[in-house]
Amino acid sequence: MAFRYRMLENPSGPSTTTTICPRIAPMGVFENNTVHSQGWFALWIHEDYFPTTDGVCGSTRWDKAVFRQLFAWNNGKGPECVNCGGVQFQDMLLVNNVEAGIEGKILKLGNLYDPMTGPLYKNVYVVAHEDSLTPTGDRCNSRAVIPPWSPGLRIENMIMRNFNGPNCTALFGTVITCLCTELCGGYEYRIRNITWENTNNRAEFRWASDVLFRDEDSSMVAGITGLRPMNGALIMPYAPHLPSSKCGPTAPGAGDLGPAYGQGTVRGVRCLPEVTAIRYSVGQLSPSQGVGGNMTVTLLKGNTQDVPFKSRGLTEPNGWMTTLVNNYTFEVGWRNAPAFTNLSYVAHVENFRPGDYVIVRHSGFAKQPDRVQVLANQKPIAPPTVPLNPAINETGSVYFNATGKYVEYLRK
Repeated sequence: MAFRYRMLENPSGPSTTTTICPRIAPMGVFENNTVHSQGWFALWIHEDYFPTTDGVCGSTRWDKAVFRQLFAWNNGKGPECVNCGGVQFQDMLLVNNVEAGIEGKILKLGNLYDPMTGPLYKNVYVVAHEDSLTPTGDRCNSRAVIPPWSPGLRIENMIMRNFNGPNCTALFGTVITCLCTELCGGYEYRIRNITWENTNNRAEFRWASDVLFRDEDSSMVAGITGLRPMNGALIMPYAPHLPSSKCGPTAPGAGDLGPAYGQGTVRGVRCLPEVTAIRYSVGQLSPSQGVGGNMTVTLLKGNTQDVPFKSRGLTEPNGWMTTLVNNYTFEVGWRNAPAFTNLSYVAHVENFRPGDYVIVRHSGFAKQPDRVQVLANQKPIAPPTVPLNPAINETGSVYFNATGKYVEYLRK
């Protein structure tokens, strides 16, 4: 028998009341359970669970909910949490589950990256395929961990075994059928103390800015020939606009990840620990002729990434998503709209660490704009003609260059 946690916003039926809110209730005890040979999930938390310390309706005192000691084998998936806060999966053995060992969809309303009270997968042994449990001729098409499309998750003390072929990957991004199935993601997961057993396909990347892994202790590259430890490095999909001095084989000490991170559509690269991938998503573009075509992102004095338009997304349903690198300037434009009289859009710019900034440049203005507004709560101003200085200027500051006919703004 499988386990399903389906918390309503309030109890229904004869016990209906608005004074009890199961979706934020503290966790009881879930431990020492076994599920096998179920066609779907061993444990399914569907659809919402955001545990708090007190469970009082309206509370925002976020806490953890620990599901532990689950032995799940020969199921569709092990545990899956759909929309969750500080849910933790600990001390589990997950073997021969067809689609995934662990999967998440969305994280929110929790203490991000906090192993004590936030979302965490810890002390889990995931086996892709075991011959004694696999029908003759079946091939592995499983994943060990499919992390959610959200920031905040920590993955610690895991063993990943027998992920060693196409479509048999230890780490792989999710999809949400009703929300987005491609070109989404761009979130960072923090990882430490991973052990690889007979696993040569550690992560697959489907597109640039798919999923990002902060390798806190270099265990993600342990055993890869020619790679030195680099604690805190960022492993992410390659994109042309990444600075080669910070990411990839030409970055000092970063090395070549090789086939362990190269079996997806996009190869993986290792970036230096000082690199932060700033998630940058854009929608509601005007002029409308840019909608539907590619957005271009060019590293100043570097290369250009063409970012495909997507009709569905996490923060912008009709727009573009990429990752910028901290402390650089990027020129952003649109193939179908090379020049502007007026330019407006909505953007989400996130995942800054202390000291990070990014400057975004838009070229193609025939004359100096009358007014520029960067932040939602900001008053439009005539753009100054003094270049931006991240050490002095505040986030939302702007600059117009009359010679180059471009506008820049600062986010940090």
